[in-house]
Amino acid sequence: MSLKNIQISAAGGPVTVNVDCPDSPEINMGIIFQFDAAGDYEKEAGDYTNVNPEVTLDTPAAINGKIFNIEGKLKATDDNPPSAYRVVVEILQGGLSLSKEVPGDHGSGTIGSEDVRYSYAFTTNI
Repeated sequence: MSLKNIQISAAGGPVTVNVDCPDSPEINMGIIFQFDAAGDYEKEAGDYTNVNPEVTLDTPAAINGKIFNIEGKLKATDDNPPSAYRVVVEILQGGLSLSKEVPGDHGSGTIGSEDVRYSYAFTTNI
C-alpha cells in the first residue's frame, strides 16, 4: 500500500476528508479505516456516500502519525456503453485544502455492469 503523507497543522482545526465522484451519476460509497503508525487497526473513522461525501477525522493531535485507508465502491447501474468516472479525494483542515487527487487504485476509468472498488491510503503528520 502506497501512502500519501499529509502535513497537518497543530493549530489548524479538525481534519476532514471529502470523497466525491463529480462526473458520474453512479452511487459512490465507502469506509475510512484508521490504523496506528505501525499499521495496526484502530477503528472505523467514518463512512461516506455521494449524498454525504465528507468525513471528519478528528483533531490534529488525535490523528498525528495515524494511517487512514479509504475503501470505496461505485455501484454499477448497467451503463451500456460503460460511462467514464473519476473519484476525487480531498483532505482539508479548517476548510482549507491540503491535498486533492484521484486515487491511483481504480480512481478513474469506465463503469458498466460491474461495481468498481477503489482505495486510497494516507498518513497525517504535524
